[in-house]
Amino acid sequence: MKLQIIGSGAIFTKYASAATLIDDKILVDCGAGTFKQLFRLNCNIDEIDTILITHLHSDHFTDLPFMMYAASKNAANGQKLTIYLPEGGIKAVYDIAKYLWDPENTATNWMPQNVQLIEYQNDNVFLVDGLQVEPIKVEHGGIKASGFIIEKDGKKIGFSGDSTMCDGVVKIVQSSDWVILDASCPQAGNALHMGLDDIYRFCTEYPNKKIITTHMYDESRMVIRKDISNLVAPVDGDVFEI
Repeated sequence: MKLQIIGSGAIFTKYASAATLIDDKILVDCGAGTFKQLFRLNCNIDEIDTILITHLHSDHFTDLPFMMYAASKNAANGQKLTIYLPEGGIKAVYDIAKYLWDPENTATNWMPQNVQLIEYQNDNVFLVDGLQVEPIKVEHGGIKASGFIIEKDGKKIGFSGDSTMCDGVVKIVQSSDWVILDASCPQAGNALHMGLDDIYRFCTEYPNKKIITTHMYDESRMVIRKDISNLVAPVDGDVFEI
């Protein structure tokens, strides 16, 4: 699997919102600024046929209308786009996307015919482009939030999404060969996000797993340890082959 870091930052940082591209086709999260960031990194928008959304905070899903619009312009070429969302996600997408197509709510159906919205259920496995995707419930301040375990050819990549330390994150780390973890807080985590102390704990307990940090504020990026062999603090655009 090819893994490209589209964004590794949180809000109030110059780095793009946390998002990752798998095999040039599957995008994990699509928040504010992600659409333009894909162009900056010379990614082919037309190749992306699946988007997985971890939760419905604006820095993780509000660029979906632009991805939908790009797909709609290529419908004649057979391009399709499937977007997997947590419960309540379809309504949320309609609420924001109408301002691109129908801000006054005059149309009965403006959804592009080649775009499909699907709400997933945690622990229910589904297949995407030959990859197996398992959503896992995580804890993010009480809202509906999920991470993912994605498997291909016996290799597993885990995504915590935005989460504090919880049983779901532990399961994701234990089950994955590579794992991309929320590292927002420079020291201890809080009710919304993990901290670097959680990251170091995982690095110590699972030395054979490669851990990549994401959703970093500048404070975390500045102080993260560079001497841990299985820890990677990426910058936007970094590519890994797994």
